This record gives sequence, C-alpha cells and structure tokens, in this order.
Amino acid sequence: MFIKKYFSFFGGISIKRILIINVETQFGGAEKSIVDIFKKISEKEEYEVLFLVENSKMKNILNKENIKFKVISLGKLNKNIVGISKLLYGNLLVFIEILQYKPHIVFSNTDISHMISFLSCFLTNIPFILILRDYRFKKIAKTLLEPFVKNIVCVSEHLKNFYKGGNKYEVIPNGIIVNDIINSQYRLIYRHKYAKNNEIIYGVAARFARWKGLDKLIKAFNLANKNINNFNAKLLIAGSAQESTEQYNYYLELKELIKKLGIEDKVSFIGWIEDPLEFFYNCDVIISSSITKYGGPESFGRTIIEAWSVKKPVITTNCGGPSYIVEDGKTGLKVNEENLIVEMKNAILELYKSKKKRKKIGNEGFRRVSDTYNIDKVIQNYLKLIKYNSL
Repeated sequence: MFIKKYFSFFGGISIKRILIINVETQFGGAEKSIVDIFKKISEKEEYEVLFLVENSKMKNILNKENIKFKVISLGKLNKNIVGISKLLYGNLLVFIEILQYKPHIVFSNTDISHMISFLSCFLTNIPFILILRDYRFKKIAKTLLEPFVKNIVCVSEHLKNFYKGGNKYEVIPNGIIVNDIINSQYRLIYRHKYAKNNEIIYGVAARFARWKGLDKLIKAFNLANKNINNFNAKLLIAGSAQESTEQYNYYLELKELIKKLGIEDKVSFIGWIEDPLEFFYNCDVIISSSITKYGGPESFGRTIIEAWSVKKPVITTNCGGPSYIVEDGKTGLKVNEENLIVEMKNAILELYKSKKKRKKIGNEGFRRVSDTYNIDKVIQNYLKLIKYNSL
C-alpha cells in the first residue's frame, strides 16, 4: 500500500513524535492523567508530543503547561446519521493530521478518540496504542479495534479482567506527581470559606453523572447528620454542571434532594476547581461514591491517588478499579454498593469520630501512592511501550 510506503523512512529520525488523541467534550480524570503523563515524557529531549483535543478546559491546561495541541471539534455524537457523519469527519481530520505531523506512534485516550484513530493508523502503518478507561466499550474494542492495535493499556487490573485481555493488554495505572514540599504550599481557601466553625470537611470532586452516586452519598451524609447531635461536618462537592443538559438536570435533582432533606447548611456545591489537590488538601476525608449502574463503575479512580498525595484518607465504593487500589482499613474504607447508603454513613461516622484514624490512613495512602502511583514510575511503562512499538 503506497501510504504505508510513504511512512517507511521515518524510523531513522532521532526525535520521536508522539500524537495523543483526546477528543472528548467533557474533562475529568482521564484527561488530567494523560496530560500529566505526557507532559513528563515531553520534557525528555528525545520526545515531542502533540495533542488533538476538543474540551476547552483541556485546551486551557495544555496552554498553561506549554504543551502543543490542535483542536478537533465534533461535539456530542448521537446514534444517528449525524453522529455517523461526525465520526467519518473525525477520521478524515485525524488522517490529515497524521500525514502532516508524521508521528512515530499514536495514543488514543477516549472512546471517541479510538473510533476516529484506528483506521488512519492502519492505513499509514503508524503504531496505534489504545488506552481503555471504561467498561462500556467491550464489544467494539474486542471485535473491531483489537486487530488494529499494537497494545491496549488498561488503567487497572479490574478493567483488564473485565475485557479478558490477552497478550496485547498491559496494565498501566494513572500516575501523579508526589511531592511533600508542594503540599505545604497549598492555601486553606476552601476551609476558610466553608468551615468557619472548624467543621470536619468531607470532599468530593466529580462530574455530575448519575453513575458517580452523588445522590446516594448525600442520603448517607444525611443519615450521619441525624446519627450525631451537633454533627460538626460539611460535605463539599466540586465539579461543573455545565458540560451537558443531562448533567445539569442531575445537579438540579441533587439540589432539590438536599433541600428536601433539610441539610442546605451541611452540603455545598463549590463549582469547577482548577486544582483538585489544593481542594483535597483543605478537606479531612475524600469520598468516591461511584456505582456500577448508569455507565459506571470507576475504571481507576484518580481522586483516590490525588487524596493520598496530600495525605488524606478515602472512602470508596468496593467496585471497579477502587476495589483493587484501596486496601480496606489500611489505605481507605470500602463500602459495598449493595448497601451503599448505610455502609457509607457508617464509614463517614467512623472517620468523623477518630482524628487518629484519619491521619493514620492518610499517611498509609501517601506511602502507597509514593511507592506505586508516582508518575516517574508510571511513565517508565509508557516509555517501554513507545520504544518497543514506535517506528
């Protein structure tokens, strides 16, 4: 095929160009993780990185980090002729970009990115690595994409087991910069604003999607509030409700639930936060309440390692990636989603009653993230893939 021959001479170039495709209208842990990883890789002299992105928040972060990017705007892809047309258009844009940029390897980081990348990589003989981050893509990944990829990265062992991955599958977790010196520089802006009576702060950072289980968390927090007289605690929920109509409607539903339960003084929505680590540093306990239904569960749970990096204990549901990441009673508390509301209430109260336990679990989490999820260790696995697979 002439296109493949066109690309055959690039193997001798000393600087390797890496194309990262992250076309997605929303911004979350998947986007934060891929930026952190390839920012570190781009700092090495022998690598050059270019992102193809859509989300405005991601564009702003890449700008701030001085990372090269180009924009592909597809919008929401519905399951109709318009959505199919957008997919075809996306394939064309990626194909043109590959011809212009001439990458030595391509990574795709979201479901849409996978669908608009694999054919162009096949036609140009560019090694293609797919990063899986959710559970909804199994049939397409196994039947359509798997034959075209060099490797498939799963962000947790649980996700790999779900896909019944073979030799092409690699488990590489998300990574994070771990630096105790940086932690000491964070400001207590959220604590000063929302905890003026020295309340214990339970923090959540999540998009307003039903599978995040925020309604169940609010009900559990209400039960904890009823269980103790003068419950001196606040629940702070960080995240934007403006990314879709569905998310905004869920946000309104949550506000109505809080009003109905009469805990407006106990629960606050604080909006989008640019630096989740500073927010978590202001909190006493971090909660991940994601569930299996409605598109869940978490394939990894980035907020968990973010919490650990600032020495905060976590409470998480025992499903998906967190079930593998968190060691119950040591690096966090796990609650079963079958009895989520009651068990979450119990976990909230357990850490409310013991500052010593909060500190011990937070310190164990810090050791865990330093040993296993330090980004300098994680990128070594990506570098091995790049060196082994790239042209």
